[in-house]
Amino acid sequence: MIAAVAAVALFGFSPGLPDWLRGQPDRVVERAQVGPWRLEVAHDGFTGKTLCVVRNGDMTYHHGVMTFDFGGGTDTAEAQFRLDDGPPVKTVILASQAAGLGARFGSNDLRNPSGGVVHIPASALGQAQQISIRPGERADHRVFSLGGLPEALDAARAKGCDVV
Repeated sequence: MIAAVAAVALFGFSPGLPDWLRGQPDRVVERAQVGPWRLEVAHDGFTGKTLCVVRNGDMTYHHGVMTFDFGGGTDTAEAQFRLDDGPPVKTVILASQAAGLGARFGSNDLRNPSGGVVHIPASALGQAQQISIRPGERADHRVFSLGGLPEALDAARAKGCDVV
């Protein structure tokens, strides 16, 4: 064992050693598929925290915020959405709530600071089965299916995730 530790000190790592001896973070990542949703759960053995992300195509749920990705070339600063067949809602009125949950706004692209994403607090989605989002006045809307999301979030809770 002493020789193995010495080899780690001299050469950085040894393929036969456990991660904790190689100085790697002691994180265990689990992946599961729940319907159309992919669940990624990272258990951090050092801090005891569990970090979770639920994804389906261009939709990502993380800590109470659903993020819809339209690609970096789409300006989403004036996006609006509709839940099922409900009335249009401007996303800007929910931006401070999404930011309070940890959503990051802005990008390094000065021509498109929105980064092509739309953040909506999951609480605003209610029991909707779909959401239609129009990223801007001159753009066509896009429909995202939210089917199976409650089951995916239940699976995340069962794995120790803090699902808001």
